[in-house]
Amino acid sequence: MLCSANFVTQFDSLPQNYQSVVTEGVDIEANYQTDVGPGHLALRALGSYQPMLKTIQFPGAPVLNSASTPGQPSFRSSLFIKYTWDDISIDILERIHSGTKWNSDRSLIYAEPDFPWAAYTNLSITYDWQPAQLYLTISNLFDKQPTPYGNNGGSSGVPGLFGGFVPLDDAIGRYYTVGFRLNLD
Repeated sequence: MLCSANFVTQFDSLPQNYQSVVTEGVDIEANYQTDVGPGHLALRALGSYQPMLKTIQFPGAPVLNSASTPGQPSFRSSLFIKYTWDDISIDILERIHSGTKWNSDRSLIYAEPDFPWAAYTNLSITYDWQPAQLYLTISNLFDKQPTPYGNNGGSSGVPGLFGGFVPLDDAIGRYYTVGFRLNLD
């Protein structure tokens, strides 16, 4: 086999992953139950706090902190309140999320203010009528409108496909659900 001097005889390509993700946070849960008046009260709280979700895509790239961006608020919570009296139950669900920045790249500065905190309340009333249940649920009880938001890039730039509001906000508004459940046990 003839080979010229200094002619390349082999190429080696070794993939290396320089990307890194660092996160920290805490999840909290609390429950409490007691009798109040003629009925029973149950309280439950779930909370999540994630102040850091940092990504470095390659050496020298800016550090991106996705925590506290639209769709990734640093604080999220669900509060459940249930009061049961004889055959009637009243349930309240409160969903809360913290305000967010516009972008994960903190070196970008926007003229618009950051997005505000949001809270949504759902109310359900259930009547136990064995072997069935009748219920009424009002979602987004106070008809809170979502925060307007227009993202850029990717599919969010296609009109009518995505967006118009901050992710996790309720885009529908107040609505009612009436139902009947039959227990055949």
